[in-house]
Amino acid sequence: MWQRTLIVDPGNEAAELVSAAARAEIEPIFLLTGERPAARVDAPVLVQDRLDGDVITRLAREEGVHGIYAASPKVWAVVAASAARLGLPAMAPGKSEGLIVSHARQLRDHGVHCLSSWMADDLSSVEDAAAALGLPVRVRTAGWADSPRCMLVKHRADLSLALAKVRRHSATDRVIVQRHVEGATIRVLGFKTHAKYLAVEAVREACAEDIFCVPTLNWAPDDGSEQREHLLELARQAGGVLPQGTGFLELEFVRCDRGCLLSGIRAAAGPHPAVRRLVARVSGTDLVEQGLRLGAGLPPQPLHQPRCAAAICWVRSHSGVVDRVKGVERALQCPGVCCVDMTVRVGDTLGHVADLAARDRVGYVMAEGANPRDALDAARRAAHQVEVVTRTTV
Repeated sequence: MWQRTLIVDPGNEAAELVSAAARAEIEPIFLLTGERPAARVDAPVLVQDRLDGDVITRLAREEGVHGIYAASPKVWAVVAASAARLGLPAMAPGKSEGLIVSHARQLRDHGVHCLSSWMADDLSSVEDAAAALGLPVRVRTAGWADSPRCMLVKHRADLSLALAKVRRHSATDRVIVQRHVEGATIRVLGFKTHAKYLAVEAVREACAEDIFCVPTLNWAPDDGSEQREHLLELARQAGGVLPQGTGFLELEFVRCDRGCLLSGIRAAAGPHPAVRRLVARVSGTDLVEQGLRLGAGLPPQPLHQPRCAAAICWVRSHSGVVDRVKGVERALQCPGVCCVDMTVRVGDTLGHVADLAARDRVGYVMAEGANPRDALDAARRAAHQVEVVTRTTV
């Protein structure tokens, strides 16, 4: 049976959400938005100046929808309230700010150990946290709707700089200070569904060797099926402890000499587009389709074991104004390459890659292989074919 869903505040993702909804057997879609989508969408669109609870509730009742999907964090609260008022399912995650700190004891009682973390809201509390944890530490965004940003601090004198840089990209003054440990970083992607957690896939990442810890490689599955299953089970245990809600949720783990430690909890409107493509290639699961089904009150699509390995290598560049982009065709012809997705355009001004937004302005190569090593090698080789030529500005 096809379900009717109200999508609230889809922004630039309107066309993609409508397409994914059709594949998930959800229609018709009613888009409630503050401005008309730039691209044509095959669904009714209602433009409202205010996306408040009364408008959402009235439209959902008039159109007889079966569920409500909040497409951006700024409408999570009003969508959740409207859905509760109507007794409808909704894809509207709860806030994840500080859960790595506030729920550390409950998580430990359920067998999930967390990386030592403190919440801080000014330089004095950041310095106190660093003194208690011991340098080096990581200072990272804490806001539930923030674009993730992190800075590695090895010297006390750099704490004020880290606080300023992380706050600049945060919706709140609060930051998280964590003990830095060497190890592999893996993100489990899935959905909080009331009191449970649907763990879909574990994606490994490697970061640039600088203080900003920006991932430049992503791959799945994680090395070894037993390790992957162990992480997915840890994620299910952790998700069951966290506050109830329904929405996309990333759980970040660090695998180190102390075992697998939960290091991050982040609610988001959905997965990063590149990671969504990676997971679909590896296991055939579309994370956006899963979210739409859950938001409409439908059961999730069956999850499958990985059918191949895939890796993403982000293309690097120098700062400056882009003169030309070379080697894309050569990269596409490399063995194993699935796609070359370049965002950068001639005339763009690029700066130092200090966060995901700066990294995403360039582009990436995705390749597949029989195992993670083959996929990584193929992605790296292809990415090295691409050159972004820049000139400095005075």
